[in-house]
Parts: sequence; structure tokens; C-alpha cells
Amino acid sequence: MENRAIARLLTETADLMEIAEEDPFRIRSYRNAAAVIDGYPESVAGILKDPEKKVTDIPGIGKGIAAVLGEIEERGSFERRDEMLSKYPPTALELLKIQGLGPKSIRVIFENYRVSTIDGLERLCREQKLRELPRMGAKLEEKVLRSIASYRQRAGRFLLNFAQGVADELIEYLKDVPGVEKITPAGSLRRGQETVGDLDMIVTGPGALAAMEKFLAHPKNHETLGRGENKASLKFGMEELQVDLRALPAESYGSALQYFTGNKEHNVTLRTRAIKMGLTLNEYSLSKIDGGERVAGRDGGGGLRKTGSPVDPTRAAPEFGRDRSSGEGQAAETDRTGADSGRSAHAHGGQRRPGDAARDGGSRAQAGL
Repeated sequence: MENRAIARLLTETADLMEIAEEDPFRIRSYRNAAAVIDGYPESVAGILKDPEKKVTDIPGIGKGIAAVLGEIEERGSFERRDEMLSKYPPTALELLKIQGLGPKSIRVIFENYRVSTIDGLERLCREQKLRELPRMGAKLEEKVLRSIASYRQRAGRFLLNFAQGVADELIEYLKDVPGVEKITPAGSLRRGQETVGDLDMIVTGPGALAAMEKFLAHPKNHETLGRGENKASLKFGMEELQVDLRALPAESYGSALQYFTGNKEHNVTLRTRAIKMGLTLNEYSLSKIDGGERVAGRDGGGGLRKTGSPVDPTRAAPEFGRDRSSGEGQAAETDRTGADSGRSAHAHGGQRRPGDAARDGGSRAQAGL
């Protein structure tokens, strides 16, 4: 069994234990172990099979968790998980994603109505049955219905603060690769959207290609989706956030940052504006159509100034025409430490525990930006 699968079993068991109001210390031990195993570079199953190695040599794994891991390796589950699944179906885990409901509320709902699905919860609210339970009322029913609608709308997407955390982790992981000059998040994270479908990142400098190889070797790479000449994609962590990393020369940094930050409408409008001025704009540079002379590209603000754009893609509304800014926008630049000299993406929403499902939806499908 892969580390990811082991970590998921531990996390889901911890969630079920929380619903059952079991010992918080044991719940934390499962969550901490899941986080350790998910990021461990060596196969835990391989260690368990090797008589010369011990899983207790892994930092954060004690004798109790080691026994659990041995049981998982032997039969694919473990006693505490089986006990929890005999009390609550795994679908109850999805209810934890609905705002307004905590573990205790979910337990009360299940014990009274045997409801453990989103559809069942919605039906209870519409039939006004939730208000019949202790410390629940009409206002909670309304809040839960709104949360269910929001949850379904955002299915397959991730909270901004989770994506920011992944970006910070990758920047820290890649920043010491020799020859790397800048590592910068782009896309909807840099635009400050509340949720993201995937994470776009740019790395520049002579060491950019080496950074891309190290990126693919990250211990939390659960699946390599593709590897091209200057782009690599993977699914990161138990949550399987898709991360796309582009390796580009330093002279293309500004154009790439502008191109991969602005949404589709912004980029179409900017390219159209450039064409009217006799220029062509892509992720590599802003150049003259006649002769191909390079006009800008090293910094994003230069391209915006040359095209006369009033809108910084990090401040543009979803539809380009709805300009939220005034004056001449300048794209912020981020150095290899991830510090944003112009505009930082702000994290929205509460903090997630290690191993929690940060995805705002049950679907495993990735939503494109």
C-alpha cells in the first residue's frame, strides 16, 4: 500500500473518532502520523517488510502507531478503523465540510435520523426536521442549506489558504536549487480568488530545469501528470491539488507572470490591445509583429505599460471589462523567497488540520481555471 493510502486511512479514522467524541490525544496522534507518512520519502510498506528496518525510526512514529501500520500492511485496515466504520458510514466524513455543523452535531443528526449524506442532510433541512434536535433551529437549517449550495458550487476546488500553503512549501523546497532566481505563484492564487482549481507556478534562472526535476521528485508527488520541455504537472499531497510548474528564462519572467496570472478574458483583451498597436504578446515576451523585435518581457509591469493596460491582472475582476482598479496597473514581482514586492495573495478561510480534506467538494475531478 502506498504512503498516500495509509495516510488517508489514518486521517479518515481520526475524523470518524472526532464525530464519536473520542480521546482528543488519540485523534491527534492519528492526524500527526498521517501528515508524517504522507510526506515521508521512503515507502512505509517497504520498511515494514524489511527486517533490517523499523518504522519507529521514522520521526513521529511511536510503538502504538507502528502496531497500527503493521495491521494495515497485513490486512488493509486496522481495529480502530473497523470499530468506527461499524458506528458511522464513511459518507459521514463529507458532512464535516458543511459550515455550521461540527462533529458533535453530525453525531446527533446521525443518531436521531441515521442520515450521513449531503442529500439526506438537505432533505432534513427542507422538511424542517433539523430544528427538532437539541440546540438546533430554523436559522441553522437556513445556514446549512446555504452551505450545501456553496459546497456543491465549489466542488473540486481548494481554499486559497491551502493553495498558498502548498506554494510556500514548494518555494521553500526549490529555492536552494543552484541557478534558481525566482519562484512565483501565478494564476488564481496570485489573483487572490477565494478558491482555486489548480496551482500555477513559475521558476526562472539557469537552474529552472533542475528545479523542475526536483519538483517532480517531491515526496508528496502522488502522481506525475506530465513532463514537457519547460512544464511539469503533478498531484500534490493527499488532497491531490494539481500543481503546474513552468521553467522559463529570466528575460521571460514578466511576460509569463502576466500571462499566467491574468484570467482568459484579461489575456484576450490584452493581446487584442497589443495587436492594434502592432505588437504580439505571449508568455515569452511582448514583441513587434514586424521584425519580431522584443519590446518587453522581463517584468510584467513593462508589458502592461507598453500596451497601455489600466488593469493589473492581480486586481482584475473575473470579467476584464469590470475594472476594479484605476490608473496604470503594475504586476507584482516575487523573488525566490516568495516575498511579494507589490501584492501578496491573502489567505481566506479557517486553517485546516494536517491531513484534512482541503478540497471544497467531494469530487476527485480537478476543476480547471
